[in-house]
Amino acid sequence: EEEEEDDDFLEKQNYVSKVVHLLHSDSTDELYEMYLLARKVYGQGGAKRVVHTVPSLLFSVLRLSLRIHKEAKEDSKVTVKNVFKFVHDTLGKFSNISPLLAFKLYLHSAIIASQCNWENIVYEFLTQAMGVFEEHLGSDSKVQFNCIQLIVGALSAIKILDPENRDTLTTKTAQYSSKLLKRQDQARALALVAHVFWGEAENDPKDEKKCSECLQRALNCAKESLSSNSANAIVLVEILNTYLYFFSKKNSLTTAAQASKLISMIKSQLESEPDEATQLLFKNTCDHIRLSVEQHEEDGANFSEIEL
Repeated sequence: EEEEEDDDFLEKQNYVSKVVHLLHSDSTDELYEMYLLARKVYGQGGAKRVVHTVPSLLFSVLRLSLRIHKEAKEDSKVTVKNVFKFVHDTLGKFSNISPLLAFKLYLHSAIIASQCNWENIVYEFLTQAMGVFEEHLGSDSKVQFNCIQLIVGALSAIKILDPENRDTLTTKTAQYSSKLLKRQDQARALALVAHVFWGEAENDPKDEKKCSECLQRALNCAKESLSSNSANAIVLVEILNTYLYFFSKKNSLTTAAQASKLISMIKSQLESEPDEATQLLFKNTCDHIRLSVEQHEEDGANFSEIEL
């Protein structure tokens, strides 16, 4: 009976949360006033309901910010800054009710703010997300790892951060990675953070030294994880793939010699303690290296320096 009540409750909240998507006006000022009223009404539903209704409201409000930014009407009373204050105030109250959801919404808001070219607001949303991470999301290592993935994704998507602010946030993310409970999770997270220090796009920040340091720390953690479970050798192969990526992107501190040494280490580990999943991934990685050389792709010459 309780399950039926819960299903009925969730269905009703889904309907209520969809109402906000029906709101429309040719005037952004009028639409903003509608959203203010919607927030007031949704807020009366209590903590049990707002976790279902507030996210849809915030997504609608963030779409409004993009619309205001694009239209750039001089006679509009409501500015992009007003809209982001709405989001900031709402999430400030929401973070105590559903920390994980608030964390995700802060990151999404930061990405939208970057599309509106508001660097200071981007930084504020990101620091708020990290604040929620530190205060509310420290008890579950799996949740923490997933959150670090989301932070890396957000930092990679945001292109307008001041270099100093970007470096501060990326360094803090690396610190979060180093504090994860399991060594294999630390290794995987640090390998992800390396991508923020060396962006994929041509104009993205590229810090060879910090990227290389992240990879080395990831490798050290992966080695240490082998003492608790030999199956963690698969993490070594994952890091090898990360090395190969940065090697192909011409990071001068990621060398063929390093990749060759890691390949030799993985071979030794698999000879002493075979693992089917690790062997399959390692085989596919080696096949990729051979194929790159044989087909003379863009970086084939470099890959030929790697000893298999």
